[in-house]
Order: sequence, then C-alpha cells, then structure tokens
Amino acid sequence: MDDLRPLYLYSPEGKMPERFLQAIRDTKTRLGLPYKVKPVQAVYGQPGRVLCHKEHVPFIAESVIAESPADMTQKLLWALGETEHPHSGVIEKLSDWLGAEVTELEPEEIVSSVRFE
Repeated sequence: MDDLRPLYLYSPEGKMPERFLQAIRDTKTRLGLPYKVKPVQAVYGQPGRVLCHKEHVPFIAESVIAESPADMTQKLLWALGETEHPHSGVIEKLSDWLGAEVTELEPEEIVSSVRFE
C-alpha cells in the first residue's frame, strides 16, 4: 500500500472539524481502499476534486458538500476519483456569480450545435 492520494478538503471555517475528519477516516477504513489518503487544504488552482464541509469552495473547482457522516461514502469516493457525481458544484457556482441559470451541455450537444463552414 505505497500509493498515496491527496484528498482536497475545504471548510468555510478554515480548519476541518474533527468529527468531519473522523468520518473520513472511518469511511476510508470501512471501504478498505488499497491506498493511503492524505488530507490537503483546497486552494485555487489545485488539480483535484474537493470534498467540502458546509459549502462549496469560493473558486471554480469540482466540489461536493458532504453534509453528514451518513453521506460521506459516495462523496469521498467521488473526491478520490473512484466514481462520478452529477453535481460537482461548478455549475452552481457559475450560476451564483453570473446571477443567471447556467446549463451544462453534454459533448454531443456541443458538437451538434457548432458548425464551421
């Protein structure tokens, strides 16, 4: 088990609450993931997904909010790149900033609507 993966975390309070970190540890142990996880404070420009406590990061990044220990499994797996999650915070953040609804297009929709002549 030499593989180490960063787990980017964000809390509006700055420091993650201990109960949140304990829920992450318990979930990782229960899942039996074959690698170590290193918690890292999320910052602008980082290369990974962010697991958030209470609210999304204040910058554009893929993020999900784990609202309770019960909801930790799916969100932790997503943040570690093990699964996909349909709502990763980017669209919501853009909508908030622009003050208008933002819709994500699937690649097929983009290809069919763009024409070069």
